[in-house]
Amino acid sequence: MPELSSDVAFSLGLINTVNEIFNTADQNADYVQLESVVSTLDTVYLGETYYLQIRFGSVASNGFSTIDQFHVHEGATASGSLIGVITRTPWTPE
Repeated sequence: MPELSSDVAFSLGLINTVNEIFNTADQNADYVQLESVVSTLDTVYLGETYYLQIRFGSVASNGFSTIDQFHVHEGATASGSLIGVITRTPWTPE
């Protein structure tokens, strides 16, 4: 099988929330947002175009994630996972 390579870029935005004393830790959490969760690979293999889909996965502690956002509680650190899947069909989040 031939080796394939492709350059892919995803944009991330850092969102700094305004902290309010009456908000929960989740509501005051700052977060990183993926501007798009799908990128077209610039490599075509056997006539097929492929797509790379990424999303945030589980978070160990002090935060939470959604498909396109990774939240960290104020004044804390958190670790999480980033999941990537290569498909022939583009995917759009619900």
